[in-house]
Amino acid sequence: MHQNKIWLFFLSLIVIAMIAFSFCATQQVMHYRHLSLQVPAHVMRWDVQEEKADLYTIMAEYFFEYQGRTYSGYSKVTSSYKNPWSAQKALSGFQQRAWSVWVDPKHPMLSTLYKPFPYKSVLSASVLVGLVVYLAILGVVVGGQYGRRAH
Repeated sequence: MHQNKIWLFFLSLIVIAMIAFSFCATQQVMHYRHLSLQVPAHVMRWDVQEEKADLYTIMAEYFFEYQGRTYSGYSKVTSSYKNPWSAQKALSGFQQRAWSVWVDPKHPMLSTLYKPFPYKSVLSASVLVGLVVYLAILGVVVGGQYGRRAH
């Protein structure tokens, strides 16, 4: 392995980022997998909320029955909109349809109406793993070449 302290510091920063991104991606995938059951939901209230500047989302307060008990939740309904008018327009269509809620069968209080797969997190973690492998191989190859020249 290349012994340059700056190189090792850079590589260790990338490894730390890889571990953090991989941890977050694993948690999101596990959360996605745990929400494995769909049951009918009854929406009580709709909201359009501003997530951040120029991003709006439709939220719904809902309840559902599972194994003889009633649970409630408040979740996002779909991806974000660029302005409140488009969210309001989409909201009128959402109010007309029947909804199902995704539920964790072991912990039914964990539920959501919107269950996207965390592609961005998984892709980011995969790219960082590939980068760490590439940089580690590069460090070994370059370190080996400099090691042979010194003899």
